[in-house]
Amino acid sequence: MDEFSIDPAKTTLTLSDKERMNLEGFLEGHGNCTNSELVMEIGHGSGIGVSVELTCRKCGGKQDITDYGIW
Repeated sequence: MDEFSIDPAKTTLTLSDKERMNLEGFLEGHGNCTNSELVMEIGHGSGIGVSVELTCRKCGGKQDITDYGIW
């Protein structure tokens, strides 16, 4: 299998209004963390949509911000 990589600087992810609200809520709860400690994981295992999970490396907090209602 060939390996490939995605350049985050050239990648765009469009969030729904609900996903944006979930993202903002997660960020508010992690105001003491720096951007380098926050990780956004993007998956697409279902074939019908893109899932987005946020992880904070500082405290270990995780949140799936995916808006499954738009799938």
